[in-house]
Amino acid sequence: MLTFTELNKPRIDIELYGTDTYIPPIDKVRVMDEDSFEQFTLEWLYGCKKDKYSSIKRIGGAGDKGRDVVAYYNDGSVDYYQCKHYNTALAPSNYYLELGKLCYYTYNKEIPMPKEYYIIASNDVGTSLQDLLDNPIKLLSKLRQNWDNYCN
Repeated sequence: MLTFTELNKPRIDIELYGTDTYIPPIDKVRVMDEDSFEQFTLEWLYGCKKDKYSSIKRIGGAGDKGRDVVAYYNDGSVDYYQCKHYNTALAPSNYYLELGKLCYYTYNKEIPMPKEYYIIASNDVGTSLQDLLDNPIKLLSKLRQNWDNYCN
């Protein structure tokens, strides 16, 4: 008699990525689920940036305080990597909550202010959000304007 094991959430085997030549690497990233995308980011950081950091940890999920991956320096300072796996480029409305969490938790000293904050987006950042990221004063103004709609 056959027995079946329930699969709660499919995962993509990163080792298989190099075995085919027909799917561009970015398309392989786009078909990942959110958890696999965070894990992929963690493994990418370890493979490419491990000499920069003393430790790299994945925190993603509920209660992550806007940090999916935290990279620690020897002096105790940190960089944050926030992963967003959307089907389209990120718009400001997709990101106000994450920026709000960063502001809230660093202001309340629940998490340290990062040296660097990285947005890792499977379908890139859209032009509207990029324009705000390029203009921090305007970004702050828009975040304040939209706080009640996205961050409360």
